[in-house]
Amino acid sequence: MTAQDWTESLSAKVEGTINLHESSFQDLDFLILLSSIDGIAGAPALSGYCASSTFLDAFAQNRAHHGHPVISIDVGMIAGEGIVAENEHVAMSHRRLGLREYTIDEFLAVLNFAMTNSRASKPKNAQIICGGRRQVPDSFHGDRRYQDPKFLHVYKRTPDRHHGTRDGKEDVFDIQTALRTVKTPKTAKELTWRALRAKIAQLLVLPEQDLQPSRSVASYGMDSLVSVELQNWMSKLLSAQIPSLELMSSRSIAQLAEDVAKRSSLVPTHIFQT
Repeated sequence: MTAQDWTESLSAKVEGTINLHESSFQDLDFLILLSSIDGIAGAPALSGYCASSTFLDAFAQNRAHHGHPVISIDVGMIAGEGIVAENEHVAMSHRRLGLREYTIDEFLAVLNFAMTNSRASKPKNAQIICGGRRQVPDSFHGDRRYQDPKFLHVYKRTPDRHHGTRDGKEDVFDIQTALRTVKTPKTAKELTWRALRAKIAQLLVLPEQDLQPSRSVASYGMDSLVSVELQNWMSKLLSAQIPSLELMSSRSIAQLAEDVAKRSSLVPTHIFQT
């Protein structure tokens, strides 16, 4: 689908809802609008899609305010169904936002509730959000979206859970100090591997023990946005410049850790000279 087709599809979504309302709204026992949770949580590079979903939510609340039987359901990640089942990158992106999967039976139960309770007691009750979770995931701390006032209604601030910290301070400074004082190439590679494993697991919302050093980062479903975030992290905290093409290649995480150790300006230059 081209960008123009995508835009026309979203326009049809909005215009179709308005046309349905104007032509047959008075004869309906209920009107269920299938929106998307992306209109609430946001989605990179999908502003039009998010906007059309937000329109459906606003339309439902407006009609409910005037006593009409209309409900908007913000559909989230249905396990084993739709694009979540077809595209692991999409599913991974939603998990990083803190959204959770739910079953098709749960969705059908919500749909049945909406049809049997189509007249909302309050306008805000004309919108049902599925799969939302206000707990901020570890991977979301520091993300610009979490700090953006437009999304403060989605996520609640929780106590920071730093892994491997002392006195509430992140362990990155210890890693930097360790890299500056390494004595052997093996130690340098082990340190960068540990740091990379922790960061990649955080970004991809995976347990650290599930990451295998022989596999590439790309094989775990890393997309270009995560690649840029990982690249910036390595540049800032490990002082190593790694091109994004290398991050998205078939190179194993162990090889990547070795390259980071060799290119890091924190590691004394004589360590890898031999």
